[in-house]
Amino acid sequence: YHLLILERHYNNDALYRKDIYEYFAFKNRGINSQPATYSLLKEQTTILYHKGTSRSFTKHYDYDDFANPTFEQNADGSQVVRTYYPAHGEEGACPAHPFGLVAFLKSETFIPSNGEKPRSSQMTYKALNRLDDRKETFIVPLAQRDDFGVSTFDYYKDPEYPLIYGRVSTQVDTFNGYETKTHFNYEFLDSGLETTTSIISHDGFTVSESGKVDYFYGNPIEIIDSEGVISRFSYDALGRKTGAVVSPGTDFEAHQTFSYKVGDGINSAKQVDTKGNTIEKRFDNAGKLLEVIQSEPGEEPKMVLSCAYDNFGMMVSKTETDWLDGTALSLTTSYQYDVNGEVCQITHPDGRIELIEQNPVTLTTHYQHKASHGGPSLMKDITTFDLSGRELKKQTYDSAGTLLASTQNSYDGYGNLLSVTDTEGRVIQHRYDEIDRLIKTTRTIDGQTVSERYVYPDFTAADLPCQILVNDLTMGEVEYDGLMRLKQQTGLNSGTVNYSYSGSAPMPVSMNTAKGDQVNFSNNEFLQVPTTISVSGQSQLGSAYTYDTQTALPISSQNYTGERTVTRDSQSRVLTETVYIDGVERQASFRYSLQGKLLEKSDFFGNTSIFDFDNLGRLRSSEEIVSGISTVTNFDYDEFSRPYKYVTQRGEDKAEIELKFNSFGGEIHRQARLNDRLVFSIEQEFNKRMLLDSRTFNQGDDSTRETFFYDDLARLVSYTVNGSNAPEDEYGNTIIEQSFVHDVYGNITQATSAFDDGRVNVASFTFPSSNPQRLVKLTNTHPDYPARVMFSYDAAGNLLNDEQGRRFNYNALSQMTSVKEGGNVVSEYQYDAGGRVVSQSVEDNLIYLFYLSGQLVNEKSGSANSHFQNIGPGLSSRSVTSPQEEVHQFSLGNSQDSTLETYTSTDGESREQISRKYTPYGEG
Repeated sequence: YHLLILERHYNNDALYRKDIYEYFAFKNRGINSQPATYSLLKEQTTILYHKGTSRSFTKHYDYDDFANPTFEQNADGSQVVRTYYPAHGEEGACPAHPFGLVAFLKSETFIPSNGEKPRSSQMTYKALNRLDDRKETFIVPLAQRDDFGVSTFDYYKDPEYPLIYGRVSTQVDTFNGYETKTHFNYEFLDSGLETTTSIISHDGFTVSESGKVDYFYGNPIEIIDSEGVISRFSYDALGRKTGAVVSPGTDFEAHQTFSYKVGDGINSAKQVDTKGNTIEKRFDNAGKLLEVIQSEPGEEPKMVLSCAYDNFGMMVSKTETDWLDGTALSLTTSYQYDVNGEVCQITHPDGRIELIEQNPVTLTTHYQHKASHGGPSLMKDITTFDLSGRELKKQTYDSAGTLLASTQNSYDGYGNLLSVTDTEGRVIQHRYDEIDRLIKTTRTIDGQTVSERYVYPDFTAADLPCQILVNDLTMGEVEYDGLMRLKQQTGLNSGTVNYSYSGSAPMPVSMNTAKGDQVNFSNNEFLQVPTTISVSGQSQLGSAYTYDTQTALPISSQNYTGERTVTRDSQSRVLTETVYIDGVERQASFRYSLQGKLLEKSDFFGNTSIFDFDNLGRLRSSEEIVSGISTVTNFDYDEFSRPYKYVTQRGEDKAEIELKFNSFGGEIHRQARLNDRLVFSIEQEFNKRMLLDSRTFNQGDDSTRETFFYDDLARLVSYTVNGSNAPEDEYGNTIIEQSFVHDVYGNITQATSAFDDGRVNVASFTFPSSNPQRLVKLTNTHPDYPARVMFSYDAAGNLLNDEQGRRFNYNALSQMTSVKEGGNVVSEYQYDAGGRVVSQSVEDNLIYLFYLSGQLVNEKSGSANSHFQNIGPGLSSRSVTSPQEEVHQFSLGNSQDSTLETYTSTDGESREQISRKYTPYGEG
């Protein structure tokens, strides 16, 4: 009967796959004696071969006499069973089929392979009279039920409206007794079919949106969302999109155009966005991407991507090109494939190689990252999968073949992760509800069971917890309305915050804080962003925001402290940033490559940074010019393109950091030099959990060794230090050992510090059982420390005092505004509209702060201003310029980016050294 029964796949005469097909046909019977399903597949067995081994996978199928699929068994043993209503129907559930066929699905059941409870859904139907013959009917779905809820459908049944007759008029979704209704309204216009959908939540909120499709292709031509924002689309005669516009006719209109070319050796699709950026994609006759051409407004088009393929249509190389000041920088990545068409080797532009060997017989994947052919390796991963493609086991080895980490996973019959076992045998267990939402996670920490429990709203199947509990104590709660908008949020330490909305709008119009303040929002319905934020009765806390009318990206923000404004290029990258603080306007600027590499920037005081890249696109050097003085930093990379050496030259001074890494990228060695003199070196060792095990600090003839010990949750429980660089506490006591006790909530409840004079301090931290997020009492046993400190908080959970007796004040937005000591204000803070500290007063000194890309770059106090440069991990510089003097600092630090040595020079004179030491939690 010309049915395919056998396939063999070869690679260079080596068999790697065989597929065997079995059908319901009887080979020794004529066609008149065959069953109705004779040509349908009954069984498929796939045999895979790999390096002399093989493995088979079989799938089974069954059908009824009407060719409806009734049974399906997957290779992992799971089954899908389907039943159908008989042709004559079933009373109260399904009318008879108009043509005497078996066609309507009655139930579908998924049966897991591990014997877990099957899940089923059931369908019922109803009959509607045909418009052309009222004696005849057609069948439509009436309801679909499962173990969790039911969806019912009603239809337009008035024959006076033939165009909508038989279409769904109402859908009611019921979950846990809560109903969500959806009404559908149809209007047949000259331009297309417009469908308006109105959703009514269980608590009475209504959201409406509409969509219009053309009659020929069914393409969407207009969408109006719940806020009334319109999106329109246009197409050519072949149904290809030619245009898209959002918010047409408004100040927020944004559009795109699309054009196509076919033939003459060029198949291309061109897209022009609302800013005038053009992307042209060129394809071969098989539809594979060959080139991407990009241009900005007023600029010549430039190729940014090209791809090459082998004779089987597999991509063998991809070249990405950036343009730096008109010069092309092209980087090519190449690919190789195994016999199954899976990537087996990736060669990066710098020569690094990723090797991937997939064994379809053992269901394992071996992954290795090498510097080059025959070069050193980093980690090697061996991952084992089950028949459904889920990760069962993963082992990670270092370059010497030593096991670094291992995880083993187990799953339920529905693919949910049940347990994870780590290298040292620790197990995390998960439980799920009947709709596969995580409801409990359990782990054991040093013999104590810790459980996290998640509770969900009764009215929805959404995976959005409304309550989180740890060991049955509520950590936080949220409340949603029927539109899944946040109504209320309660935290143990932060109090309760309530949100209010206007009708069914998705963004809140006000927020009532835990302290009783009301924060008001004005929102732009086109961009879905806030335009003003204000606090009732506190006008000084108001902020205003403007946005790009087409991309909705921020353009300006202002409040009583000043204003911040940015300009952007056509690709929305920031070109200039202007701030107005302390009555003066200052501007920073940026310059980029075509693909977005930062080439040059200047800060708010005219200090410039210029960046240069090597032929692999890596940062090769940077030059900072501060007050006319040049500082040049050169970067060196290892065979894996990891930066390992930073050399900074400023005049006659040179600072240098050199690093070495282990297989998983952890820093194991660091040297810091100043003017070619070794300042210090650090050796680090890691344990099997890849946590820091020991650190040795060497400086001159002195050596200081620190060791670290952890609990089952990777929390530090013990620390010892031996050497002259041991840290000191704030009272000058030298620490030689510390130990920590944690509770199940992650709090440190006791810290014991042993000092070199033989004395000990035991610090005990008290958290009430009803609120483990709030520290209420601290006691110390050492006479240098305060014996007892009680902590207080405001209604929003903000700390009001510390162990030094200082008092903290906050505004309605929970921003700290001042610190008092002994009844006197010692510091005050002001914030910009983005919530960043922009000025602080410390002991009558007013300091203004300036940021770029989220980092502090400048400070200003009086006539002096500073510039910060973060050169690399553990290497930074700071320049202070004033009419009186020029000050420059080099800071050398560790892998945690904590400063250990600072060298300060004033007006070019010899540098003064300041050393710092730190406890394991960063105090120092």
